[in-house]
Amino acid sequence: MVPELKENAGELSKKSRFAMRDVLVMGQLALSLVMLTVAGLFVRGAAQAANVDPGFTFKRGVMINMDASLAGRTQDQTRVLYQRVADAVRGVPGVKAAGFASIMPFGEITETRDVQKPGPTIEGARGGGKSMDIGGGSSPRDKGNLVESIATTIGTGYFDALDLKVTRGRDFTDTEVFSTTPTHVVIIDEVLASKLFPNEQPVGQQIQYRGRLATDPPIVLDVVGVVPGLKHNLTDKAPVAHIYTPLSQDFRSDIYFHVNTSATTPEAEAAMLPTLRSALRAVDSSLPIMRIETRQDYANRNFMLAVVRLGAAIFGVFGAVALVLATIGVYGVKSYIVSRRTREIGIRMALGASSGNVVSLIIKEGVVLSSIGLALGLGLSILAGIGVSNLLFQGSSFDPIAMGAALTVLVAATIAASWIPARRATGIAPTTALRS
Repeated sequence: MVPELKENAGELSKKSRFAMRDVLVMGQLALSLVMLTVAGLFVRGAAQAANVDPGFTFKRGVMINMDASLAGRTQDQTRVLYQRVADAVRGVPGVKAAGFASIMPFGEITETRDVQKPGPTIEGARGGGKSMDIGGGSSPRDKGNLVESIATTIGTGYFDALDLKVTRGRDFTDTEVFSTTPTHVVIIDEVLASKLFPNEQPVGQQIQYRGRLATDPPIVLDVVGVVPGLKHNLTDKAPVAHIYTPLSQDFRSDIYFHVNTSATTPEAEAAMLPTLRSALRAVDSSLPIMRIETRQDYANRNFMLAVVRLGAAIFGVFGAVALVLATIGVYGVKSYIVSRRTREIGIRMALGASSGNVVSLIIKEGVVLSSIGLALGLGLSILAGIGVSNLLFQGSSFDPIAMGAALTVLVAATIAASWIPARRATGIAPTTALRS
């Protein structure tokens, strides 16, 4: 009898190496950890990106996108119209400040200029130009005294509309903004000031950039003010260099009008939109208005934020499916092994082992199997994080919280998958187990 019991003591007790089914389960666990970790990275990135701001808040304020040239207006007509629009918007009850700009932080369009101190044009300097921006992040070049800067055409009141204060110097005047001839003045930010004038007072200095054509002489501008730095893209980790020129210097007809309101809630601010639209129609009923919305709604439509949210949804679904498959795999393997060990379990309990002892033994064996798979998954998760870092908010490829949460969920699932068949096996009477 004793030799027979030893011979059938259980499948696992006499294995010296993992069976193929164990290897498959470990692979399932590793891949599940990768999916859950990447899903966690995207989910946390989406949450952080939804609350980020470029240096001013997106939680309040109204943005109006308009382009008078679409109605066939000339530059001179557009200047006059935008001045009337500014006066009309500022006269709406509840409006604290209003001003326009040619591009938007966290928007789809970027315009840059290579800026330097006055003098011979530095080799490699480029003139202004617009480009589509899908959130890849700004990467200003700094070749000695040549700095790539975000170039924005603005009107008076723009910084007040964003709740930004001119830290040194002054804002533009209406004359400088709406003049029919270039006024050759510029406002720079602290980032550019620290690069070009680290040991000098920037106000009163001059900067220059190339004209649009290579044969054009450089354009020299007087610095009249300095403002705080802003991020331009959602993925910028720090403010990047900016220059601000008046409409007279760099004319643009496609503008974003910013409105700073006294509304205390998002709902109250949204309720002002019809009033603002009516004020614009009163100025000119044919004014092409592409969009009027709160800045929060504008931010929510950001392309990069949409990518992060889509990634969170896709990998969240894949991660959930992988978790279910891994749990089923562990459960199936443990159920099979436990069914083959029915006699062993019966003998243990007949010799005095408690149900808790048997359950603990089987769970420990399941933990060993899971630990190997999860250890492999940790390494793969780090590599996967690096692989998708360009799509993550601010490129955060390693997030201990996301990885720890994924690991905790999988460990809990595998323990539960091992506990269920183990608990079921302890309900078998020892005499029945010995006769099997």
